[in-house]
Amino acid sequence: MLDKISITTNTAKNFAALSETTIILLYQKQDDTWQLRKEIPVQFNFKSNLEDLRNQIRNLITKLEDCKIILSPSINGLPFHIFDRMGFHIFEMTNFTPQDFDEIVADVYRSEHENSEQSDTALGPVKTVDGIYFLDLIQLQTTHPDISSKRALQPFLKNTPFIKLDFICSHLPPWLDTKEFKSQYDITTKKNRDTCLVTISHKICLPKNKA
Repeated sequence: MLDKISITTNTAKNFAALSETTIILLYQKQDDTWQLRKEIPVQFNFKSNLEDLRNQIRNLITKLEDCKIILSPSINGLPFHIFDRMGFHIFEMTNFTPQDFDEIVADVYRSEHENSEQSDTALGPVKTVDGIYFLDLIQLQTTHPDISSKRALQPFLKNTPFIKLDFICSHLPPWLDTKEFKSQYDITTKKNRDTCLVTISHKICLPKNKA
């Protein structure tokens, strides 16, 4: 949950690296104010074997309720990977004030929102009805700048049976405006301000009339 943040501290309750931590402070936001919810004593043995250390950290995580944010000057090695695998957002800072908590939560929210958008964005054409496909190439490349038009479209054109493909782009990809593709497909474009709707369908080969 984004209303709780855990802080690593030493015996004096001073902000400390995880390797020096003996108390975890769990803060929760209530009525627009961050309040200390509870103190969790911990005793890590970083000289123990890997399985024991995993169990120590997992035991701590069960005490953090639904908190998924941990703030520390330093979390390294195996502990970092365990927290990361358990879905924690790890923030490493040299110091902080409770006023920083809202910005940390905002960062987590933005990160989760961006990840959600990326996971919801189709990486290639999607079927709308049988044989008809659509792709918003502009949205795809905004979310995934590393995906070229070739990467998004060529595997589909080579491997997917289709009747018609519509896709939105800023301009017709040059590789489509070649003899290779024009000989196989009917390609039409409709320009609308800064966007272009491209429609691709297979050429229909009409049988020759017998003399």
